[in-house]
Amino acid sequence: MLSDESGKRAALAVLFVTAAAICVSGAWYLVFSIVRNVWVPILNASMPGAVLGMAVLYLGIRYLARVFHLKKELAKPEAKFSWENLKKRRRGK
Repeated sequence: MLSDESGKRAALAVLFVTAAAICVSGAWYLVFSIVRNVWVPILNASMPGAVLGMAVLYLGIRYLARVFHLKKELAKPEAKFSWENLKKRRRGK
């Protein structure tokens, strides 16, 4: 069985790889759509495929930032890995 520390590292590695794959796929589709002039039909309209690529890239970058935040939180010795750490916390004014 994995120790708690190696379990944290393994989970973070999976999350980093997933976030990086989302970013790469968004960037690839963005460039591909611009080069090939791709248009995506949505309901009764069409939108440039580059917009879809930008949206995926944005979500990947946002997810990557959250994984970096999770890594910082898990660096604390008393921290335990939990999927609850990925949920957005409400901030009061």
